[in-house]
Amino acid sequence: MLFFDRELPDGSSNWGLCHQDKKIIWIVRNSGDREQEIDTFFHELFHAVWHEYRRSNRETEEIAVTILAAGLSKALTNNPSLLQYLTQNQKIE
Repeated sequence: MLFFDRELPDGSSNWGLCHQDKKIIWIVRNSGDREQEIDTFFHELFHAVWHEYRRSNRETEEIAVTILAAGLSKALTNNPSLLQYLTQNQKIE
């Protein structure tokens, strides 16, 4: 599940939160910075993926999800047609 709110339920000042056991992602939506929201979504999504595949090194996890989220969000925001390409329902031959 994905929730958008003005603050996180744990009261922290982070941009997002992934509750892995409940399978919930929260994103703070009061910044007005759409690129930050997209980056935060991917960051938290990658935490969820990391947890789902049972990777345990927290330091490595934080580095990996930060790099992947930044790269993917930049690729999508700099290439608006990329999302359309990825979501089109056509067979590629």
